Amino acid sequence: ADDGSPVLSVSPPLVTLIPGSVQTISVANTGSRSVPVRVSLGDYAVRPDGQIVVDPPRTPPRSARAFLRASPVAFNLSPGATQALRIHA
Repeated sequence: ADDGSPVLSVSPPLVTLIPGSVQTISVANTGSRSVPVRVSLGDYAVRPDGQIVVDPPRTPPRSARAFLRASPVAFNLSPGATQALRIHA
């Protein structure tokens, strides 16, 4: 049953970036109401036990965050709509 909660899907879930490249990610709203989306870039780290930590307290030594840019950084996504999100390296 649809409870009106926002439902977003992202494809592809993983991209590989090289300096100077641009990758496009599709963000789709499969829910029944509009969703405001704000994009932010962050770091992640993998603990020795395999757990992924998003935005760890310390910047990882090989962070690419400072070299990445996303556009657009904010958009409204209507039900059934898809938005192309570009990641610039």
